[in-house]
Amino acid sequence: MAAPSKNFNAPADGQIDAESPVDVTLMTQLRDSLVHLEEWLGMSYTAAQNHDHDGVNSALSAGVLDGSVTYGKLAFNATIREVTAYSGITVSSALQLSMATMTLTPGTEANGDSTDGAWLASTVNNGYFDHYMNERVRRDWYPIFYAKIKTYSVVTNTRMWHGFDNTGGANASDTPSANIAMFRFISGGTKWYAVTTDNAGTATLTDTGITVTASTVYEFRIVCGASDVKFYINGVLVATNTTNIPASTALMYPYVGLGSFGAVGGFSLSRVVVAHK
Repeated sequence: MAAPSKNFNAPADGQIDAESPVDVTLMTQLRDSLVHLEEWLGMSYTAAQNHDHDGVNSALSAGVLDGSVTYGKLAFNATIREVTAYSGITVSSALQLSMATMTLTPGTEANGDSTDGAWLASTVNNGYFDHYMNERVRRDWYPIFYAKIKTYSVVTNTRMWHGFDNTGGANASDTPSANIAMFRFISGGTKWYAVTTDNAGTATLTDTGITVTASTVYEFRIVCGASDVKFYINGVLVATNTTNIPASTALMYPYVGLGSFGAVGGFSLSRVVVAHK
């Protein structure tokens, strides 16, 4: 931050008594002091009675107290496709959770890494596994789901569901009757589908056009809005569902899971991020 161009000058008592002349020295001191104050408060910002450090009337604060920002903000890094900062919102305790803090039902898991990053690999032989977080979110909180997944070396004879699910066990069916907003891959299929249901037994299934390939990294993002759900794969919008979207007050788990039929199946998970207002 640049220093003010003028010094603050306090006139001496002798310069401001009844007999003192209004001379050049006194007027210069008064002028320079006003310039000093203007520059210090932020002369390039719009003057306002509420000096609230909002970036309009004054510079943004380096940090803010919880609940002190009227409108929540997310800073999204387009290169790494991750939320890198937030303010004025509640971020779920699921943020950047390791899978050790998630509930796991039948399956085996092991930590590992590769050139694609650090992974928690989950596999199951002719069975299923679910990873879901105990903290749930509502659609009218406008939640955002992000997960980085790497598929197993074999994807045939498997079913995968990733996203928001209010049952905690979506992979038990190709078409679960629940409030969900999820990506789906089913045995015999070839593509990721964007699926929404409102617990009425009818689903909206949108072909994303993205082929499910073995040993491949996918970054999934699901953004729930007031009247739609948007689905992104690897940073690209692949579907916008406006029908059969989850009920606004339905509580949904952030969830990733897989079912395997007659063979070993699995996937590796790098991270799950969940944010909401």
